[in-house]
Parts: sequence; structure tokens; C-alpha cells
Amino acid sequence: MKKALFIFSMLMCLVQIVHAGETAVLVGDNVNVRDAPSLDSQVITRLKMGDEVTILSKEEKKHFIGKYYGSWTRIRMETKEEGYILSCFVKTESEKLEKFHIFYKWFKNAMVKKDFKSIEKNIMFPLKGKTCFEGDCDEYTIKKAGFRGIIMDEPYMYKTEYSIEEERLVIWYGYEASYYTLYFMTVDNSWVLMEIMIQTD
Repeated sequence: MKKALFIFSMLMCLVQIVHAGETAVLVGDNVNVRDAPSLDSQVITRLKMGDEVTILSKEEKKHFIGKYYGSWTRIRMETKEEGYILSCFVKTESEKLEKFHIFYKWFKNAMVKKDFKSIEKNIMFPLKGKTCFEGDCDEYTIKKAGFRGIIMDEPYMYKTEYSIEEERLVIWYGYEASYYTLYFMTVDNSWVLMEIMIQTD
């Protein structure tokens, strides 16, 4: 039993080492590489689309920096320099989930064009909805057959806000006296819209 546990522990260590030394490809352009995992830290260089780096470590905690969602990742560049970038700017063989900023851009464009067929799989039907006016809210559900889209035409009157609520990603934007909140989560490695809330003054 002890021998089996030892072998299992060794295998787990090897898996972690292999994952930590995994090669990744840049999927962003002019990506800042920083000397510490913080926006306040110094930019030591910039990487371009297609550059290869080696993953050294990755924080478990994910967060939004602007519209970009990911975790701080320590990398080694081809120059042997080391630094930090956000995980949403690198792609590895082991990653299956699409980068959220890439998904959301596609989702928003499809919604603006009313191309609902292409995004049906990325909406959890029946879709939860909530409409609020002066503090009073009504909850409802929307079936696939009754879905007519969400207003997402730009420019918005208010700056789009990105946040995390439990395991859901939250997008907030608005026009005049109407404010829209969209809630996304992952299902089988795909981003899915699971709830919308519309507030009016």
C-alpha cells in the first residue's frame, strides 16, 4: 500500500512538472510582460502573436483586468527572461476552454446581427430573466422558441463593467435609463449565458 501511494505521489509530481513546463503560444499581440503579477509592476518587454513561451507557474485565482479574464501566469521567454502575463493571452495544448474576451466578442457580434442559430448552444434555455423597475422585480424564463435577443448595440452610454460573482462572470452595460446585466458560466468547457437582468429607472 505504501509503495502504491509513493508511486502515485511521484506520478502526481511528474504531472505537475510537465504541466508547469508546458509550451504555450501567444494569442494576443503586443502583450505586456511584467516583472511581478500586478498592473502596478514594471513592463519588461512585449510579446507578439505566435511567440512561444514556457509556463512556469499559474495562480489559481482568476480575475478581470479590464475585459480580460484570467490568472497571472509566470513564463519563460525564448530569451530565457522570466515574467508575468495574464493567462488569457496564451494557449496551451491542455486548455480546452475558449478565452472569454474572444468568446464574448463573437457572442456580442452574433447578438447584434441577430444570428441566434449560431449561439443557441451558448445559451442555457429556458433562460432565466429578471426585469426590475424602481426596486420591484419580476422573474421569468425565456424558451428557445421565444428568444428575440438582447440589446447589445454599441456604443453604450455607460462603460462596460466586468466582474466575478461566485463562479459566474458578470457583464454590465447600459443605455439611458436601462441597464443590462448578463451572467455567464462554463458548461462542458463552453461559455454559456445563463441569466439576464434588465433594470430601468
